[in-house]
Amino acid sequence: MSRARHLGSDDGARGGHPLKGDDTNIGVRTQRGFTIVELLIVIIVIGILAALTLNAFSGAEASARNAKRIDTAKQYEKALYSYLIANGSYPPYGGGVNYVCLGTGYLDTSSDGIPDCGWTNAARTNSDPTFDASFTKAFGNLPPGDTQVISYNGGLGWRGVEMMVNGITIDGAGQAAAIEFMLEGAVDCKLSPVLDTSWPNFRTLTNQTYSEHSPSGDTVCIVGLPQPSSL
Repeated sequence: MSRARHLGSDDGARGGHPLKGDDTNIGVRTQRGFTIVELLIVIIVIGILAALTLNAFSGAEASARNAKRIDTAKQYEKALYSYLIANGSYPPYGGGVNYVCLGTGYLDTSSDGIPDCGWTNAARTNSDPTFDASFTKAFGNLPPGDTQVISYNGGLGWRGVEMMVNGITIDGAGQAAAIEFMLEGAVDCKLSPVLDTSWPNFRTLTNQTYSEHSPSGDTVCIVGLPQPSSL
């Protein structure tokens, strides 16, 4: 009985049911907005995520473009080798020509009526009608030239694939030929043998998978072709 009375008196002292508590705050909500600092943090986080997404997307696009350039260069390399085996020489080209564009569809950036590739300055390479005619007759339509400019440095870029057909040596041997192209980013050329950039006397690189990483961070690829005299 004494315990029952004690509990009863305690409940009464609390002034209500012990599970209900004070009902004066029922329905009241504390409303608090975002502070300036919190909003700034949200904006910064969204900006970082957007930048990461954009970089990943841009990187995937560049990788896809590089894969296409490498595949195009491989097709020309195989076609040139097949032509060499069948004819004992590479396709003929115009007199006095040292470089020719591989592929068609290049732009006439110098406004001289001749499509060009290679370097975007005065050292650009012209398409050669004699070479193109022989190549097309032997193999039909091969991949078109890449017209996108890849930066070498701030004011100089590169476009497409060219073939060095005259006036160079490789490891001291004359009658040499090579193809040259560029890739976006610091990557491997995926073709061999890769040559250095010591024009016109090139050397084969045995421990490097690219010719040069340019000042702009892109990749120069110079790949040696078989010499007719070696067959």
